[in-house]
Amino acid sequence: MRSDGLDATTDVVTLADHVDGLGESVARRIDDKGIETVADILIADEGALTDVPYVSETRADLLRETADAIVDVEPRDVD
Repeated sequence: MRSDGLDATTDVVTLADHVDGLGESVARRIDDKGIETVADILIADEGALTDVPYVSETRADLLRETADAIVDVEPRDVD
């Protein structure tokens, strides 16, 4: 992921260009809820992402895993 030039400060709308299953319109909804960057995804409360319309638990898990990979941290147990 780092080779794509993505890091913790990458905004979620830009992230949408690099993540299958995350479109620009959903990324804008996430941004509108105050989750604006990859770092914000990492620190968001468990339900913060799924409170956004069209963000299922599966999509939220994908976003968290992607954010973890971008900043190169151990993935969380999301069970």
